Amino acid sequence: MRCQPRRDRIVSAKLAHMNLVAPRTPRKLALLLALSAPLSLAAEAPARFHSTEIHADRSVTFFYKDAAATKVTLALDGVAKPIPMEKDTTGIWTVTTQPLTPEIYSYHFEADGVLHSRVNFTDDEAKAIVEETHRLGKKVAAHAIGSDGIAAALRAGVDTIEHGDGLTDAQMDEMVRRGIYWVPTITVGAYVAPGRGSNWAKMVDLEKVAFQKALKKGMKIALGTDAGGFDWKALNQATEFEYYVKYGMTPMQAIRSGTAVAAELLGWSDRIGSVEAGKFADLVAVSGDPLSDVTELERVKFVMKAGTVLKSDIH
Repeated sequence: MRCQPRRDRIVSAKLAHMNLVAPRTPRKLALLLALSAPLSLAAEAPARFHSTEIHADRSVTFFYKDAAATKVTLALDGVAKPIPMEKDTTGIWTVTTQPLTPEIYSYHFEADGVLHSRVNFTDDEAKAIVEETHRLGKKVAAHAIGSDGIAAALRAGVDTIEHGDGLTDAQMDEMVRRGIYWVPTITVGAYVAPGRGSNWAKMVDLEKVAFQKALKKGMKIALGTDAGGFDWKALNQATEFEYYVKYGMTPMQAIRSGTAVAAELLGWSDRIGSVEAGKFADLVAVSGDPLSDVTELERVKFVMKAGTVLKSDIH
């Protein structure tokens, strides 16, 4: 249920957004946690990253499997500090940072009433990412939160804005004019907001207003869930469709956002996005009518992938 591109089709540039980038080399695992500030952890020995947890005091714990290192080096805003690793009773190695101040961690509102953020890349760096990716014939998605990160992504020439909390009217107009897609990922934002506190609840409300404005402006909106942001067994990915309808889309518009529009975003309209001869036979079926109740898409009874039936609960 997610507009999820194949890895060989799209490159994701992380601009002013909380995310993890884990490039691996034989002797080093380097992690970049973009908490609106440059923060990185590096283990100078093989260590397989497992997960991360943000605590109430704004400290962050990283969990590793099969770690050969006994410490990692934390670098925050250019200041490096070694931190020992500890092994829990399940055999998982952990390392916890110091509490990160709201100024470092949080997206924030200023006197102009706009959501702001610190940008992770210089304009030259971001443009280099986009230009090289486009040279290879691929797309660039910018995970951007805060007007500053969104503005940087647009200046760089990205193809799609993921999340987009803090979109201004001017930025929306620019995206409509240039045909840039927006993937709002509303479900994950609403899911993490209570635990993250600070301005996150306000950001959820802000995105609803932005979504309704974007619809009126005719922005291209594709469905996406920010895969990995929540437990799919606890919360159905198709809840995103429900949010889109609640925020003003018709059920058919919402369905198209996850099919035809998502295919257009990827440049794969000739292969996916609709049921036509010659395209991938990727189908789902439900018992009820999703045009009357879009939540039917949360109760999928039949799944076919490339012509192979993977699930059939229709009796």
